Parts: sequence; structure tokens; C-alpha cells
Amino acid sequence: MNCIWIISDGKPGHVNQSLGLAEAIVRQRGGEFHLIPIENLRFIKKPFQVIQLAEKLPKPEVIIACGHATHVALLLLKWKYRVPGVVLMKPSLPRFLFDLCIIPQHDEPDEENQKIIISRGALNRVVSESNAKHNGLILIGGSSHHHGWDEKTLKSCLDEILTSSRCDWSITDSRRTPSGFLDAVNHPRLTKFPHQQTDHQWLKAQMAQAAEIWVTEDSVSMIFEAASSGAKVGLLPMKALKKNGKIEKAIEDLAAKGYITRFIDWQSSHALTPPPYPLQEAARCAAIVIKKLHLT
Repeated sequence: MNCIWIISDGKPGHVNQSLGLAEAIVRQRGGEFHLIPIENLRFIKKPFQVIQLAEKLPKPEVIIACGHATHVALLLLKWKYRVPGVVLMKPSLPRFLFDLCIIPQHDEPDEENQKIIISRGALNRVVSESNAKHNGLILIGGSSHHHGWDEKTLKSCLDEILTSSRCDWSITDSRRTPSGFLDAVNHPRLTKFPHQQTDHQWLKAQMAQAAEIWVTEDSVSMIFEAASSGAKVGLLPMKALKKNGKIEKAIEDLAAKGYITRFIDWQSSHALTPPPYPLQEAARCAAIVIKKLHLT
């Protein structure tokens, strides 16, 4: 049985990226994957404990990890079992230590390095589905290192979107959303789902049913997930704190290629631009990994 190990630091964003790649590999060539959780291991005994966890699993063909805390465990297991190791995002250790590095384009990786696969945004688990889509989905983030929070402007944008639409909408917030914001947004066809009541499976199911998705500009991971769903995607304005930063450049690239529509552009027609095609980066990168590592 083809087997993949995932080193997990327990951070949802990192685990989501690793699962996105592993699931895409399994879809393309079969097999199974197992998570090796390291977030609760004691620092002094961590190498021994990691090996103990690994010995309970079938031997892997490849090991995947995401997050700086996973790098040492990945290298330890890769050397012990003599299998390739794939790291997601720009690693904190020298890249030559890993067999492949999948790095988002906005992190400006070295395109000449044969060990680097450049992805458009972080990988995710969203798969575009061909079922009929009728609903709308709104994803609200909050202030960050890159964006500020302007509740009045955001609420005004949502009022205009909801008033002009005839479909049913779901809205959810995030841990960064100021308390009380969902209570201030109301519409007869709007159903609220506080983030405490949702998980990634809920989001994945909602995206599969959504014909239109609006995402606040600060939520870069959810923007790329929305673009992966095949839905029409709108971008809700948030005040940028860092002009021409790497996140802003990534969003500009998506807008330029027609994957997302900024709110100011939507206002002229009240219509979102259909994407050229779903942004299935996990599937594309998985195919490259399979080829480069000769996975059968």
C-alpha cells in the first residue's frame, strides 16, 4: 500500500496545507496517509518520541511537513527510513536538506532551484465540484499585520451585496473578527455561523455549494481556497497597512488574472467575474511531486 506520513505541529493552517497535498497525491495514484502529531511532545525527548510514533505506522514512500517546528522531525524520519521529505512553505533550515520545497510565489523563491516547486498561494484541501451551485458565502476576517479594520465600510459593502442579490447567503467570521460584528449584519436571506460553531469540513461543504463567495482582503488563505472552489469570488475591502507587500502582490496577481473581483469593480455591474478555471494548486503540485520523486 502506498503510504504518506504527515508531520503535524497542530496548527490548522499548516495541517490544512499538508493534507491538501497528501489528499491530492492519493486521488491521483491511490494509497493512504497518516498524521504524526508532534505538538505535545516534550522537547528533550522529542526525537525518541517521534520515532516511537512512526514505528507504529506502515513505512512511507514520502514524508510531508509544514511549519518550522516540523522540520527537525521531518529530517530525522527521512534519514532513518531513507525516504524523500517534502516541506511546504519557505523552510527555516537550508533547502538542500529537503528533497522538495513547495513555496508560494509571493514568498519569492529561487526559480532556478530544481528542488523548488512554486505554488500560487498556500495549498489547501478545496476541490472544485461540478454540482449545481446556488448559494452565496461570506467569509469575514479581521485586523492583521497587513490590514486594518473598518467596520463601517465593511458593513456598508455587505448591505449593498445582500440587497442586490436574490440568493441565500451564509456568513462566518474568524478569531480575528471583532466581537459583535456578526450581530450587526442582518438580512432576511442571511444565516450566521460564528466561527466557534464551524470547522474546516463545514467551510469545505459551504464552498462546494456556493455560486458566489465574498472574502475580506486580509484573509489570504481563504481567498485562495475560494479561488480553488470554482465559484465566482469577490474581495471585500480592508485597509492595507503595507503597500506593495507580498500579500498585496499575491492578491493583485489573482485579480489581474480574473480569479477575483474587487468590490469597487463589482459595483459598476453588480456582477462577479467568472474565474478562468478553478485554481487547483494542490492537484498540480501533487502531479509534480509524483513525477519528481518517482512515486508509483
